Amino acid sequence: MKGNNLGRMHNDGIIYGLNALHEIPSPQDIPSTVESLVREFSEKYDVPFEPLNLPEFPENINDLNLDEWVDQTSFSTEFKNLAKGTLDVLERELSIVESFQEFDRLLGQAESTLNESEFYVFDDHIYVAKRSMEFWKAEVDETQVWQLHASFLDGRSARGPTNWWKVLGCDCVGGFFGGPDGYIGVLLIFIIMQY
Repeated sequence: MKGNNLGRMHNDGIIYGLNALHEIPSPQDIPSTVESLVREFSEKYDVPFEPLNLPEFPENINDLNLDEWVDQTSFSTEFKNLAKGTLDVLERELSIVESFQEFDRLLGQAESTLNESEFYVFDDHIYVAKRSMEFWKAEVDETQVWQLHASFLDGRSARGPTNWWKVLGCDCVGGFFGGPDGYIGVLLIFIIMQY
């Protein structure tokens, strides 16, 4: 899946998952609950569902190390280094314009170093990173757009401050663990585990 379709599906899937949850599942039920939501969304969106092959989430979500997740993939060393470069851009909390310039630079490097199949995955990864930044930073009347769809969080407090670069990082590495559905699933699990 390429370009606008993947970005739109990703954002629609996040909104669908946030709207469909009515309560926070118990920690052991979070992955299966999210996988069910992603499957429902895939059927609704008429996209073949790919079972999620998720890496282990730490008990304390703040201990999540996305570089270690990238290392768990079967991609080439060059791919892993470029993916970690994307995470570095997110962690630096640059402006959207500066981040997009860095993403485009990484994409140029990927085009000249990766084989065709890895480049295809990396291109999707960068596209989701860009659309994710736009989605999570969007506001309506000073309210984050994503919060408008997360009624199950009303009255709940996060376990700590939201680590936004990890939100974005989960978004853009999720596809390494389940294709288009992985982008949605990994992120929903990360958001739920913060509450």
